[in-house]
Amino acid sequence: MCYDDIIMKATTIVLIIVLFLASFIGGAAFWFYQKASKLADSAVNINSSSNPETPANVSSNMPDLIMPTADVDGQDLPDIKRYPGSVRSGYYRAEDGNFISVDYFVKEKSEKIIDFYKKELTSWNILSENQKVLTLAQENKEATIEIMDEDAINNLSQYSISYTIIQTD
Repeated sequence: MCYDDIIMKATTIVLIIVLFLASFIGGAAFWFYQKASKLADSAVNINSSSNPETPANVSSNMPDLIMPTADVDGQDLPDIKRYPGSVRSGYYRAEDGNFISVDYFVKEKSEKIIDFYKKELTSWNILSENQKVLTLAQENKEATIEIMDEDAINNLSQYSISYTIIQTD
């Protein structure tokens, strides 16, 4: 066998391997394309069949938050009054009474709520604050006022006050 014959056979073998790999990769890519296409079609059919009048990619104009009409059962905190106009929407008190959490809704911007409590609770020490959370302490008590959610379109905010009595031994 001469040198040219060896190069020709090697070239042929390499070409066959390249064609095999290209066919295999092309077939696998086509198979994945078919699966993805069927999956996408079924997702579109599910979304469009759930409500034929509203396309799946169109958001509704419903507000995120809805103002409750009356307070839920519970009590306001003795040391921290609620923001004027707020409606109590949640209340939790630990069995030992050392932790209380009260949720409220109010037609107000979140910044004004945080500012209100900073001005109202001047006898408390501010431990930390940002646009959505204000943490305060006084003697053996700690409180956190947190903006939970806000609907800027309808000027409605949901906030929570967590109140802890710290037991000293």
